[in-house]
Amino acid sequence: MSPMKRPAPADKVLENTLSLTQVSRRLEISRACLRRILGTEELDFVEIRGRIRVPADALRRYESTQAKQPRR
Repeated sequence: MSPMKRPAPADKVLENTLSLTQVSRRLEISRACLRRILGTEELDFVEIRGRIRVPADALRRYESTQAKQPRR
């Protein structure tokens, strides 16, 4: 009889951050476009264990500034 698998514990380090896929879907843009935005430093990000993550509060700030600016 094989041992029962336990669910992986929630990773506290990644809490309150979003992946690039999650952010690009929320902003309705491609990942390439999101990477350009990250490169211009308009949107803050962190690297955790080799993964680029966007803090949730940084995304909220970015969304609020974009809402005030007309789209090009």
